[in-house]
Amino acid sequence: MSFLAKRLCTVGVLLLTLPIFSASANQSTDDKQAPVAVSAQPEAVPVLVSAEQETKASEEKTTAVAPAPEPELSPVPESAPEPVVVEESVAKEPTQAPGTAEVVKTDTEVNVSEPTPVAAAPLTAPATKQLETSALAPVKFTLDSEEQKRAYASGVTLARYLQENMAQQQKLHITLDPQIVLAGIVDTFKSDIKMDEATIQKTMAVFDEQVNVLNKAKFEQESRRELDIGAAYQADFAKEDGVKKSKTGLLYQIVTKGSGAAIKDTDMVEIELVGTLASGKVFEKTTSPIALKVSDVIPALRSGIKLAGKGGEVKLVVPPEQGYGVKGAQPGIPPNATLIFNIKVLQAGASKSK
Repeated sequence: MSFLAKRLCTVGVLLLTLPIFSASANQSTDDKQAPVAVSAQPEAVPVLVSAEQETKASEEKTTAVAPAPEPELSPVPESAPEPVVVEESVAKEPTQAPGTAEVVKTDTEVNVSEPTPVAAAPLTAPATKQLETSALAPVKFTLDSEEQKRAYASGVTLARYLQENMAQQQKLHITLDPQIVLAGIVDTFKSDIKMDEATIQKTMAVFDEQVNVLNKAKFEQESRRELDIGAAYQADFAKEDGVKKSKTGLLYQIVTKGSGAAIKDTDMVEIELVGTLASGKVFEKTTSPIALKVSDVIPALRSGIKLAGKGGEVKLVVPPEQGYGVKGAQPGIPPNATLIFNIKVLQAGASKSK
């Protein structure tokens, strides 16, 4: 009986690519480059020539002007001097002449490849493989032997346990197909389980966590509701005629005053009792008088029995802190529930046990 006491910068890199002009791009602007002077020679040789080209040019001029002695050329540096192009390009970009090719302003040519075509996803998902439960042959039995009775009773007990669990899960809006539950049981006994052990363990771990989260949410919701309706009930009851408040904070109303000697914790009593919640839901009701020792019930109920006395009746309103508190006493008594007891003390006397 619920009233019993024992129980978790990228810095943007500015790629300032300076315009770098190649020798081929500057061929259209040779007039801007300084020529290298040649002794006693009216024509100048451009700077950007190779040694082989310079030798060939000298031979051609010797053939064209035979009487004249071959002029001595100024020594040509082994390597062509660096063209002063970079500084000019930094200060001012050369104006592009109409009809000429566009000057490339980057030192690296970037080739953009064509995107790789992606195969279109199928419009329909592949068909799911259908599973079938292992066949279970009909079993014939008579229940004449104790072994058969135990086996059958064990099956019934297991089924009732599963039914109770599934009913509680439905209150959390979780529904399991009972036919598939039975399929899992049959396949297990037939050693034909359709899931590997790792998948089973992972599935149940996720399922248990889901149930715990939903149970916690339900618990907190019930707790707030019971506090609200319980406080309202206590306030209304305190306004009724004859209602008093005990030193421990119990609200009580003597319906019938008892007589005889005061009841002690060691006494045995015979009582009838109805226990309800502030919502009016009955969580405890005796169908016939019960005998118990006063010290065996919760403290609040113990006080109520003593207040009624032998032959008396009392209505007792117990606030949560003097009842089952924030934990409650599931399944009947929710957390933070205000309890209302109607108690009739039929008999009271000293306990005969030593």
